Amino acid sequence: MRILYRVVTLLSCLILFSTSLLAGGFENINIGLKATAMGSAYRALADDWTAAYYNPAAYALINDNQLGGNAAFGHYRQTLVPNFRRSSSTDSFESGFFNDREMYNAHKILSNPSGGIVLRLPVWGETVFGFSIYQPFDYNTNWTLFRPLAAYNTANAIPNDQYGTDLDVVSFQLSAGREFKEEKLYLGIGLQLLRADLVWSELKFRDNPMPAPFDDRPYDLVPQWAHSEGHGWGFGIKGGLLWTLTDKINLGISGNIPFDITINGDSSMLNFYLPKVGNNGGFQIGTIEHLFASGSRINGLADFETKLKLPTSFGIGLSFDITSKLTMAIDAQYMLWSQFEGFQFSYSNLRELSKLVDTSILIDGADTTSIRDWVYSSTSHPVVWENSGRVMLGARYNPSNLLSLFAGGYADQSPARNATQFTPNFVDTGDKYNYSGGFIFHINEWDIGLATSYTSYPDLAVTEIDSDGDGIDDTIPGLYQADYYETVLSFIYRF
Repeated sequence: MRILYRVVTLLSCLILFSTSLLAGGFENINIGLKATAMGSAYRALADDWTAAYYNPAAYALINDNQLGGNAAFGHYRQTLVPNFRRSSSTDSFESGFFNDREMYNAHKILSNPSGGIVLRLPVWGETVFGFSIYQPFDYNTNWTLFRPLAAYNTANAIPNDQYGTDLDVVSFQLSAGREFKEEKLYLGIGLQLLRADLVWSELKFRDNPMPAPFDDRPYDLVPQWAHSEGHGWGFGIKGGLLWTLTDKINLGISGNIPFDITINGDSSMLNFYLPKVGNNGGFQIGTIEHLFASGSRINGLADFETKLKLPTSFGIGLSFDITSKLTMAIDAQYMLWSQFEGFQFSYSNLRELSKLVDTSILIDGADTTSIRDWVYSSTSHPVVWENSGRVMLGARYNPSNLLSLFAGGYADQSPARNATQFTPNFVDTGDKYNYSGGFIFHINEWDIGLATSYTSYPDLAVTEIDSDGDGIDDTIPGLYQADYYETVLSFIYRF
């Protein structure tokens, strides 16, 4: 009775801890079929190769060698009704955004394969080792939201991927789990080699560096579209503990520390769409004045560098065998999303720019500005997120030796809940809720199954925020809506 009282107390603390935090962002919450179907409540129950992600200590309880793989297919269904207008003290102006129209992110079915192998080896008595490949972080979205105003040369079309993020972080993980106290305490560790791939597109509006009348409204802002592709390598470490409280109750604790990854790109396209002023203002061809009045497009290629700061996380979970066929599990996780600061792109080795841009000097009042420096300036995409938590609940039911059924869900707190900057590159509209289920057929040495999940996001109305008082919104205001669907196919072969 005493152990049952402690378990109930701990469960209550878990629920209170999690709901008081009620992690979001771009963490790939679901790795593997069972965990996906159980709402990721899997730390104290992991019994296949995906324990590498949830709790490496659970490897020690896997009784057979395994080879497994998953194919996950997901789709972000996102909607934005923009309301991006420029304002002055007395008026508002259209900006070129498709305001008051329902816009959708580019439709795409995302594939996310993963797999692993588990081997029991006679090392230090007997230790269970595993090697796995999976994506702990993943995000993909793409939007077309803007068309230049008539004051610009509309023949210079801006590409469709105006606001796009394709971020993939793949973990190559070597794990080991071992029993340290007979049938009671198990510890595990995972060493990660991380590969980050980033494709980033964003449309920014730069202050026109020319003096009046070149920077008179509506020529005062110059659209800049930048498209960057790069990758980088890093390291991480994952640790876990599994404690068998009774023959029916398990406690699991795990944590993950990924280190910063520097991402370098071979090239980045920097396109500036300059205003078209009447008949080019009558300026002589070949002058900087003609360049900034003729509706020209400045194209450049560059190398870039940025840093990806991934969040540290830790969690705790309990599993309880209600009957010989039914098992319940509850988990809570806390993620330090405040460590993620967005992206700042530093450009170098710019090339394929006109000699005019490369050498011209502009005097604007008392300021002396190099057009080259204006073109070369770094772009910053800061993200101010907060730490967040998640509570997960799942169930497993084995009606026979041939079939296992799973169900679960989670409540996930948004790290962007108080963000003052909000753009379509990361759409996290608020605390979200997941509902999932699945099944596995056990056929001799094979486990074959399917799981599906649905994640519901709240609607979010983003208002205009001009934090620096320059009359330009620092957000993309409008009504944001989002949902996420995922289906997982899985196999495990035991040998």
